[in-house]
Amino acid sequence: MSVDSFDETLQSKYAESGNERQEELKDLDRAMQLLNDDHREILYLARYEKLSYEEIGKVLGCTANNVKIKVYRALEQLRIQFHKLSERIPS
Repeated sequence: MSVDSFDETLQSKYAESGNERQEELKDLDRAMQLLNDDHREILYLARYEKLSYEEIGKVLGCTANNVKIKVYRALEQLRIQFHKLSERIPS
């Protein structure tokens, strides 16, 4: 295999993995949209705003332990929705 053909193969693999990654990100975004408002809000605060569980508790009026439970449940629902979307048959 020549260097040029090796480079083309690598570039092709990177492009494919980039496309796969883009599809996964789209599926993740769609899965977030399918969550109920409470789950979406808690994941937004915890993962995007990077608030501590104590800070989220103050915002939502609950304890940090309750926030942990809510985040866990929201992540479970997100996983379920993501897997449903990523298992679809491509058109």
